[in-house]
Amino acid sequence: MAQSLLTRARRLPWPQILGACASALFLIRTLGAGWSGGFPSGFPDSASYLEVADRGPLSLQFWFGERPLMLPLLSWLLAGNVLMIVLVQSLLAVAATWWAVIVLVRVVHSPLARALGIVLLVGVAVQSRFALWNTLLLSESLSITAGVAMIATWVWCAHEPSVRRIGWVAAATVAWALVRDSNVAIVVAIVIPGLLLVAWRSRERSPAIARSMRVTVGVLLVAALFAFVGQTASQRNRYPTLNVIGQRVLVSAELTDLYSSFGMPTDATVLERTGHSSFDDGFKTLTAPELSHLRAWAKSRGQLVHLWSLVREFPMLVADVWRDLPNSLANDFVAYDQFQVSQRLPHTLPLGLDGPRDHPSFLYWSLFAAVCLAAMVLTGTRRRSAVVLGVAYFAVLADLYLSWLGDSVEVHRHLVGALARLGVVFAFVLAMGVDAIIDLLSPAATPAAEIASVQEEGEGE
Repeated sequence: MAQSLLTRARRLPWPQILGACASALFLIRTLGAGWSGGFPSGFPDSASYLEVADRGPLSLQFWFGERPLMLPLLSWLLAGNVLMIVLVQSLLAVAATWWAVIVLVRVVHSPLARALGIVLLVGVAVQSRFALWNTLLLSESLSITAGVAMIATWVWCAHEPSVRRIGWVAAATVAWALVRDSNVAIVVAIVIPGLLLVAWRSRERSPAIARSMRVTVGVLLVAALFAFVGQTASQRNRYPTLNVIGQRVLVSAELTDLYSSFGMPTDATVLERTGHSSFDDGFKTLTAPELSHLRAWAKSRGQLVHLWSLVREFPMLVADVWRDLPNSLANDFVAYDQFQVSQRLPHTLPLGLDGPRDHPSFLYWSLFAAVCLAAMVLTGTRRRSAVVLGVAYFAVLADLYLSWLGDSVEVHRHLVGALARLGVVFAFVLAMGVDAIIDLLSPAATPAAEIASVQEEGEGE
């Protein structure tokens, strides 16, 4: 009898059972304290998301309004019930982490590498600086969740490409892009060119894959155009542009000269706003009649000049981002922790497994990631995944740069999605890299790796 019970117990799916228990504990720890109060949001942005959602999908202002689509759409589907929105955001965050873990287990074979990757992925999910956003009616939660799911889907597709998997990549990338406008810039600048390059290289040896990638590019371009039309129609980026003018451009003689060369007014009324955001002094920059010419310039040319300055003044601006990087990496976002999630979930993980928090640790993590990517390339079987994860790492750096410079108000809040994706990228890179290193050090695995490398080159994917 006892032997029979033991046999049955061994047959149970213990990893899934333990994962379900851990997920339930995470939800209780995250949501328990605020559940009875319904998670009322004290942030002004939250009201604007609900306002857009209230207009409903029959209104053009719902699709092209003051806010990007995804959070208003979720709010409308849940009838504006904030408690349900918070619950669904939290469930989606758990589901995205599960998906990332499932993908990692499928693509990593070594138990040691699997354990490392799972710890790092779960570590991203349970850190209070990321989990607290699930309790707020702001776009950060969906941005983090969609980013985790997107990276996992890209790795899943890179491991064994197929037309169906590329379709899921397109869906995940579109969902992530439409959460925040800054995500669209990464898709246009990095993802689309990368897909076009792969489609061109695969055009003869894998025509179906190349065709599906071209279709994906078309879908992403439509999504980007949709976001651009929304930005233009609602002028929702006028606030960041005017913030940057007041707090970064006017305080820098070099940037002031650059902007003024493109027509930005620099009379006394404009210079008086030096050091001020558009919300200071009773929204003076946004409402004062004597500043209407500045607002008109910001609306007509200011946003494009702002983008151009990020390219032209890259050496100076990237130095600013680098100087502030420790503050960005170490920020626990307790100022946004309205429901004290940080009191119930960990701030950090043991042994520094929560990722880099300063310049030296960022360089160490990046160096180890580079070694792991090189090992993945050498094994041959992980070459596509190495390319995808290398591009994902570069995309995170680009997002940190663009988001830090895209606005001068609540700067670190705008970085939270990129910081979470950095942790996910490191988790996949280190797990797959350690797995590759183990293969390279195993004499029995070397011939198989070489054969797989030759086969991969022949497939051209």
